[in-house]
Amino acid sequence: MKMTTLKSVAIAVGLASSAFGQATSPVVGYETITLQPGQFNFFGLRFSERTEATGQFETGDTTGLSDDEGDFSFVEAGETYLIEFDGGSSIVVPDTNISGSGVTGVDGTGLAGVDYTIRRVATLTDVFGENNEAGLQAGTGLDNADVIFLPQPDGSFDQVFRNEGLVIGGNVIVPPTWQDASNNVVDPPLVFTDAILVETQPGASTTEFVVAGALITSEQAFDLNGGDAFNFLSSIYPVGATLGNSGLSDSLTPGTGVDNADVVFLPRPDGSFDQYFFNPGLVVGGNVLVPPAWQDTANVDSTNEPLTSGFIVLRRGADTTGVISPPPVVADLN
Repeated sequence: MKMTTLKSVAIAVGLASSAFGQATSPVVGYETITLQPGQFNFFGLRFSERTEATGQFETGDTTGLSDDEGDFSFVEAGETYLIEFDGGSSIVVPDTNISGSGVTGVDGTGLAGVDYTIRRVATLTDVFGENNEAGLQAGTGLDNADVIFLPQPDGSFDQVFRNEGLVIGGNVIVPPTWQDASNNVVDPPLVFTDAILVETQPGASTTEFVVAGALITSEQAFDLNGGDAFNFLSSIYPVGATLGNSGLSDSLTPGTGVDNADVVFLPRPDGSFDQYFFNPGLVVGGNVLVPPAWQDTANVDSTNEPLTSGFIVLRRGADTTGVISPPPVVADLN
């Protein structure tokens, strides 16, 4: 089993500074990710970076946000940050948009007076390791290396692989690096609400590595692209999350089967997916003939089906905002 850099972060995380100069103690943990050879492996990041700041913005308009008591001196060049708001909405911003006590280049309309949390967004090297501590198979291109697929807002994927570099006579001519499809050296941010796919090369052994960080204990919102689009999401909460307590049924279109409802795809170890939908039930004359419930393709009640770390939502309706709620065991940590 390999341990990535986030493992040491979780152990050493300690106290995080808030926007008011106070300190908060995060709940930390870690999870083992298993990648099977010769298939697509699908997972989500159920731990995040620690909290860097909390507070309320006094002003918010179409140009940005400002917190009179804030101190955003923690911001590091080249990093990406996630601003989470009470209620689950969030904004992803680069370091260049945060300075002093304000955030520019974002629409802050209606966000003044709402509690916020700012945390750094983990990068690919945080998760897979600067030196490939995760143990992915390196190569010279997408055709002979394990490939990491990162979903983008428009439904496409960015692809990243570990370039093995070049060593001649014991001399490192080209150091190994993470590269994209155009062979550019990259370290993209990985927002914890998104799922990750890894296509592994056949013939290799099963790979295991550990990711770690702070536990998210509040509900989270995410965009759902409609028009029969597939959305690749993280279940966010590492323990206790099921279809029934996720709150997803409030965001998705119900139906009588996978042909007319939004569909949740849960991955299995062999690379296949099981499909689930929310049946609104049947009420006649005030009598509940069929109670509402999550069901599988055989119409078996699946309310207690555990959410995998990553999952897919096939959204049949219009674009919308989905919300996922923490299970009781996680919500009680607030």
